[in-house]
Amino acid sequence: GHHYFGASNVHCLCTTCKGKVEGAYANTEPPLRAKPFLQCANCPSRFRFKSWLVRHLSRHVDIDNFSCGECGESFSRKSSLKRHAEGHDSSLKKFPCTLCPKFFTRKEDAAHHENIVHLRLSTHKCTDCEMTFGSNKEMQYHHNRCHTGLKPFSCEQCDAAFHALNTLYNPRKRHTAFRE
Repeated sequence: GHHYFGASNVHCLCTTCKGKVEGAYANTEPPLRAKPFLQCANCPSRFRFKSWLVRHLSRHVDIDNFSCGECGESFSRKSSLKRHAEGHDSSLKKFPCTLCPKFFTRKEDAAHHENIVHLRLSTHKCTDCEMTFGSNKEMQYHHNRCHTGLKPFSCEQCDAAFHALNTLYNPRKRHTAFRE
């Protein structure tokens, strides 16, 4: 918004929208506490705080810096890794699938599983084939693996190259084992 109000009852005309406004700050620059929105350069999203924009920007980058020590799956956010890691802890799995014996750590995950696995509700279609997926991340993973032939992730200790960062985990583990 372009209207900023103060303590006085001065009537002014807003220079942006020509509407009648009251206040000490009317027709002036906003007070310091009113921060402008920060616009994402990659999409229409806007944020009030720089930290929120920085966190959001990781969605537009294919680099996954946080790897699960249990299975090697990688994530762009530490919070996503934490949520994923909870899935390995059977004591936290309290939400059952109503159609099979599986349990999940979150109610939303159980519902997602039922929709995708049992009801075959898939909303993300591959642009190069007829396959559909439950999430955009799954579809992108499939697309990169099956259609592009690109292998942008390479091991720094040998000439092995991979289509996804999480597949780089196993060679790194082998190289570490050889050094010990």
